[in-house]
Amino acid sequence: MALGFGEQISLPRNTSKVRSELLNPSKPLSKMIAEAIAEIDKLCFGATDAQLRRMQREIQDPTAIVSILKRGKKVVGYSYALPDPAVEGAVYIHSTAIHPSEQHKGLVGKLMAKMEAEMRRRGFSSFTRDCMIDNGYADTVQRHYGDRIIKMFDRFFNRRSFQITL
Repeated sequence: MALGFGEQISLPRNTSKVRSELLNPSKPLSKMIAEAIAEIDKLCFGATDAQLRRMQREIQDPTAIVSILKRGKKVVGYSYALPDPAVEGAVYIHSTAIHPSEQHKGLVGKLMAKMEAEMRRRGFSSFTRDCMIDNGYADTVQRHYGDRIIKMFDRFFNRRSFQITL
């Protein structure tokens, strides 16, 4: 179909933006958010029911810092951290995952910006995290945080650990 001068074609667009938000640790986790996080975890890591139950308990811990990503009303990613008993003044990021359909779009940065701001607000001075080496994520973290990395070492199960200053 030819368009006349001044005519415009209307194409469908996804105008809903991805936004990051912190979950309130004093409120119970909604069923919708819990199910979305579990689904993302299964898709990304093949989590078992036992692992999902442990994660749900950890996310609902009053000391947890939990950030989710939403596109419209749909949860498309999450990250959560708890105080690190091995490192004074630090939190340990237990998990960060983005739905496979949303990966490679720079969304982890949105999650981490919100998480880091909350870590600072709560008085933490650093965070620790483990990253997969095989999929390139450890290299990405190393490039991104650069001179903020306090410690870095390779661990079991093909992971690299980082301690990063806030």
